[in-house]
Amino acid sequence: MGRRCAMEYFHYISTLDYILLGFIAVVVVWNVVEHGLRQR
Repeated sequence: MGRRCAMEYFHYISTLDYILLGFIAVVVVWNVVEHGLRQR
């Protein structure tokens, strides 16, 4: 039972990591697009 709980915990952490990485990617892309629009 404890092992299964640990597996679910690690799965939850990896899901949070994916959300965090996706958020960072969106912020980076948004900054690049905004910078490109400002240069024109």
